[in-house]
Amino acid sequence: MKKFTMVELFSGIGAQAKAFSRICQSKGTSFETVKTCEWDIHAIIAYYLIHRKDNEIYNWPKEQCCSYLKKFKLSNDGKKLVNFSTIQSLKLNILQLLCTAIDKTHNMVDVTTVKGEDIPNNLDVLTYSFPCQDLSNVGNFHHANVGIDRDAHSRSGLLWEVERILKERKKMGLDMPKYLILENVTALEAQRHLHNFEDWQNQLVSLGYKNKVFKLDAMNLGIPQHRQRLIMLSIFVGKDSNKLKIVDDYFESHNLEDLRLEMI
Repeated sequence: MKKFTMVELFSGIGAQAKAFSRICQSKGTSFETVKTCEWDIHAIIAYYLIHRKDNEIYNWPKEQCCSYLKKFKLSNDGKKLVNFSTIQSLKLNILQLLCTAIDKTHNMVDVTTVKGEDIPNNLDVLTYSFPCQDLSNVGNFHHANVGIDRDAHSRSGLLWEVERILKERKKMGLDMPKYLILENVTALEAQRHLHNFEDWQNQLVSLGYKNKVFKLDAMNLGIPQHRQRLIMLSIFVGKDSNKLKIVDDYFESHNLEDLRLEMI
């Protein structure tokens, strides 16, 4: 039986992994997240508690925990690097749980240090729902709408780390992930950000991907909340014109924006 593999960049609590596991279970297929990448301490721990396959917590002494964690760039709020003294002040049971979570979820932690070769070969899916704070209307309200300009050095600008990782793989002659999935706010297509989003799509095309953008509303997917999100699916076709036609035909006949609850 085919086992689908996935790497989650900006993995958070693993909502996409949970969705994939449910889909694969309903289809009678197997699924595995082989690596994650998240620096927020709370999200890291939540991910492990939600997705763990056992109840093991490493029984390490505090010195071992601190030695292990010292090599990572971690955050206590998902926004800025936390001082290591704050990590050291955590209770031992939390330190043990954090160490266990990072190790068992194969967490690469800091996307800026991930190299192209760190992504496994023959990978099916790479997700990259990068931070939305510098894109969203809420961020704009707080005068934090600095966007994803390449020189902005913003949290949302971490998108370009994904470009770097993929280009490193291509330069090294490594295979590319078969599917890329982006989920973010619809403001990506706002006038302020559209030129950057189009730049990103063009970069993916140059790497051999065919992109399709959807705007989906949670209300149409069984969730009692009006919440729109932009989803972009990118499928690797390389320079194969036959594959490109197959993908084009598929997208033509499978418009997710036409999805209604009664069709699920």
